[in-house]
Amino acid sequence: MKKVLKLFRNLLLLAGIVFLADRGIGYGLQYFYENERQGDNSKTSYALTRKVKEDVLIFGSSRAAHHYVSDIIQESTGLSCYNVGRDGMKLSYYYVLLKSILSYHKPKAIILDLNHDDFILEEKYRDKMVSALLPYIDRSKAVREYLADEAPLESWKARFSYLYRYNSVPSSLLMNHIGMGQKHILGYEPLKQSKIRGDFKVQMVDNEEYREDPALVREFDAFVKAVRDQGIELYVVYSPSLRRVKYDCINTANTVLASYNMRLFDYSQYFTSNEKQFFYDETHMNNSGAERFTKAFMQSIKVRKNAGENKTDEPAFVQVEYSVR
Repeated sequence: MKKVLKLFRNLLLLAGIVFLADRGIGYGLQYFYENERQGDNSKTSYALTRKVKEDVLIFGSSRAAHHYVSDIIQESTGLSCYNVGRDGMKLSYYYVLLKSILSYHKPKAIILDLNHDDFILEEKYRDKMVSALLPYIDRSKAVREYLADEAPLESWKARFSYLYRYNSVPSSLLMNHIGMGQKHILGYEPLKQSKIRGDFKVQMVDNEEYREDPALVREFDAFVKAVRDQGIELYVVYSPSLRRVKYDCINTANTVLASYNMRLFDYSQYFTSNEKQFFYDETHMNNSGAERFTKAFMQSIKVRKNAGENKTDEPAFVQVEYSVR
């Protein structure tokens, strides 16, 4: 009996040590993770730890992160701006981020950049999104709700173990803290030069396998509705690309937007194959291209004074008809 009690006591002691180590190291990782100054994680932390305060926010994937120059938008509008675009993400991520931000901050305008395959479901994407959101399970109600619905097992593990929340981030933590990660300026991540070499001709990609996921289309509708219900001005944009696909999200996006008396700003063919010097690769502009595009986009909207009973001297956007398609 004494041996059993001793074993039980040792097991409790070991469990206590493991628990304290998990919490201690977990809190340490949380501090460094949420205090990153560069890289994608730093922008997600900025949004999900209630730090966003800017007037204009840019949402989207890597094309959003690399195509919208926050400084130029600030100079053009007189409004503060931050780009929360993140590489490899899709509508589920944009919507979770939006709900979290709107719970504590109301911007004046939101720009949502759509990628051609934003309405296509990819299984590998779910795992990437879960890894990106797990560290914030205690920080955001929107994150907790998403994880509970889409990844209940991972959610339980993250609530039980703080270390589990950060099991996919040590390398990025190290890289960004020693200055080796992707640099950003108010969220905008500039790409230098171009990887396109030799003669380049834009070709149509016959993506016959294109199939849209109704759930993602509904999330797009929910994103638009959430923004409009808050009285926030919304601009949905398809930014320039040198990749032409037979099927994309544009028709579906315009169908949804039409129900809100809106339409897509379609810049997909703003550049031609003769202007490859403005692209880092076929789908991402380099800094020169991003600057040129951002200026062109800002010329397609103008600044006006806020209307209504609560008039202020702060400017806001108003949409101007524009399409290059």
